[in-house]
Amino acid sequence: MNLDAALSQAQELLDQGEHAQALLQLEPLLAHTQEAQARAPLLMLLTRANQREGRATEAVRHASEAVRLLERLGEREPLCDAHTQLALAYAHLGLGREALEAALSALSLARALGDAAREGWALARVGNAYGAMDNPAQARETTQQAREIAQTLGLAELDFACLNNQAYYTLDECEQAAVEGQAEDLIVSQAMAQLLAEQALATAQTQGNVFKQATALSNLIEALLVGQDWARAQPLIEHLDSQAQEHHFLNLQRFTLFYRARLAQGLGQTQEAIGILQALLQPSAEPIRPRLRRLGLRLLYELQKQSGQPAAALGSLEQWVQHERQTARQVQRVQTQILLIQREIDQAVARAEHAHADAQRERERSQALEQEQRALRQQLARTDRAAREDVLTRLSNRRHAEQALDVLWERAQIGQLPLAIALLDLDHFKRVNDERGHAVGDAVLRELSELLRLRLRSADLLARWGGEEFLVALLGPQATAAQAVFERLRNAVEHHPWGVRFPGLQQTLSAGVALRGLGQSAPCQNVRALVQCADAALYQAKDAGRNRVCVA
Repeated sequence: MNLDAALSQAQELLDQGEHAQALLQLEPLLAHTQEAQARAPLLMLLTRANQREGRATEAVRHASEAVRLLERLGEREPLCDAHTQLALAYAHLGLGREALEAALSALSLARALGDAAREGWALARVGNAYGAMDNPAQARETTQQAREIAQTLGLAELDFACLNNQAYYTLDECEQAAVEGQAEDLIVSQAMAQLLAEQALATAQTQGNVFKQATALSNLIEALLVGQDWARAQPLIEHLDSQAQEHHFLNLQRFTLFYRARLAQGLGQTQEAIGILQALLQPSAEPIRPRLRRLGLRLLYELQKQSGQPAAALGSLEQWVQHERQTARQVQRVQTQILLIQREIDQAVARAEHAHADAQRERERSQALEQEQRALRQQLARTDRAAREDVLTRLSNRRHAEQALDVLWERAQIGQLPLAIALLDLDHFKRVNDERGHAVGDAVLRELSELLRLRLRSADLLARWGGEEFLVALLGPQATAAQAVFERLRNAVEHHPWGVRFPGLQQTLSAGVALRGLGQSAPCQNVRALVQCADAALYQAKDAGRNRVCVA
């Protein structure tokens, strides 16, 4: 069989989800395929097969070499694909920053090519990178952009990848909500995860790929277990176990054990659940993946604590903490290993280039790489800024504000400092949009943002909370005079010459203020509760006639 036929057959195996069989066919070809034009597509298929078999380090090795070869060949379309695959391999290793760099390289190439399909895949890998950086909400939002491209172009494979990944990220949000005790967020995230997983499973079933079906089914089972739908989850667990054993999906086989333990817990079979988890977590020749070990240790700890086994629970908790530390150290080891791989590849490519290129071409290539690196750094800086900043007003966005509020609350508690939070809302702003158009409405919001920025300290938190609503947080002595501060802001808005730029416009502001430990806010035990008190005070200001400040 010639190389083209072998690659075609391996491609078919991968499309069917038979990754182990594809690897057996591809690996012997590598030693005998040295010519760059033929080696690059072989490396790409090996990358894909290794990723699906959980061999992420090997996937990085092959994808990195493919990137170097394709850069030398100047073939931009397959180079874009190689960067896309490299991003996924990095993400599977938990190397979020490296994954984001590779994904942004792919995105830049795709847009330069005007290739919407490749742009969709690159955006999906940007989502993978955010997921690896423990930012599931951003990962889900970015992946939605990729899915919109998939739906526009009718790309079934990309559509499935987006649905399945969004389900996975939303399950991560469920875990975060459960750990933080956010019951309402947990309900919303669970319903979203279940819907996405059901859509992903339906899509996978139309494509005939058993691995896709199994991964989508795994996400659906996890969503059902979070939603405590034990009756529906039980037969699906049996079906997934059968699929995983038949096709040798080792990681999914192990996840079925975790699902059985979770199901047993839900059915009140605590000791059975503990036994399943202890068997799952036993040392083995093929270590279980970090996420599954984390979930297993956490559930085992909870079960042992609930069943009155404090010594065993303490042991599981210690293992859990140790696992988190080991995971962090493992990431560092992997980063070192990747550097060594990159060095090996760079040396091999340098030798090949020495034989095929003159010194001038080498200098030109170095300059091109430096320019690309500068562009990537600039793009990363813009991406980081976009994650923290509201596009319209250039103030902090809600996500960044929520993170900052947690820090302010902790500082207030530790230092016993006053903390005031206010929600500000433009009165009758809907009329501005309805009567003057959204462009004028946007301009009003920008002018208000600048007005507020100039009248607050740089140390104060000012963020666009949503729509025409803004959040301000004052920490320290300034907070004790919060009502006066916000009364001055309200007065400044009322007497601002809006009509100079927007003829006939008169704008006022309502504010709700909550002070940590005072008034109706006294029972607040966390910053989220304090924000809710400020929101309630804002409604009081609205009900009392607007253009006023109310303190909870």
